[in-house]
This record gives sequence, C-alpha cells and structure tokens, in this order.
Amino acid sequence: MPSLGRPPDGRPHQGVYSPRDHGERRHARIQRDARAGGVTKEYLAVVRGLPRPSEGVIRLPLQHDPADRRRIVVDEAGRPSQTRYRVVSSEHGCSLVRCELVTGRTHQIGVHLAASGWPISVTAHMAHLTRA
Repeated sequence: MPSLGRPPDGRPHQGVYSPRDHGERRHARIQRDARAGGVTKEYLAVVRGLPRPSEGVIRLPLQHDPADRRRIVVDEAGRPSQTRYRVVSSEHGCSLVRCELVTGRTHQIGVHLAASGWPISVTAHMAHLTRA
C-alpha cells in the first residue's frame, strides 16, 4: 500500500480524494490523520455574489433542523463551526471562493456561505495530506 507521507520533493500531497478510490484501510488512516490535525480540507466553490470582505472566517453554530433532521441550519444552540474563506476571482456576478474547513460539520461550507449571503453554485474538493 502506498504511503501517505510526503513525496520525495517534500511537498504535501494535493488532489481530490475519495475513500472509494483507495480502500478502507487508507481511508481510516486519513481519518486518523485528520483528527490529529494532519489533513487540511479545502474546497473551491463558485458562489453567487461578491463576498465582502474578500477573505475571513465565518463562525456560525450549526445543528440539524428540528423540523427536518435532513437539513442543517444555523442556530445558536448548535455546535461551534468555522470556515475560512478567500475570494480567488469574481466575474459576471459570481465568485470563485477557496474555503478551508476549520471544523468539519455536515454541509458546513454550503450553510455558512448561504447564511452569509453567497449561495453555492458549484464546488470542488481538495485535500492536502500533510502526514510526515
């Protein structure tokens, strides 16, 4: 099985990760590394609007909607959640935003961006594996 360590040039691994692509043992190792702070989860999202300020941290508590447990909503009684964001570019009323999960709540990025007034149109996921 390939190592999750750094490649020979010392840079962290980058790219799209799917647990289905690598088997359960590798997925379990990545989850363990994530809990230890060795994985940075970044997403690219195309949102409607122009986020202002152009970079920052969204701190909104999230929880399941009591009326529909399938939905996640912002609620003061929810669990603390943080998403770092930075606008990469903007054009034609849309912006490309790089988001980093500080916490990893279900649907966190989508709910945080929508609650801030910038609903998502398109997303892409990148995981930086920094295990030494």
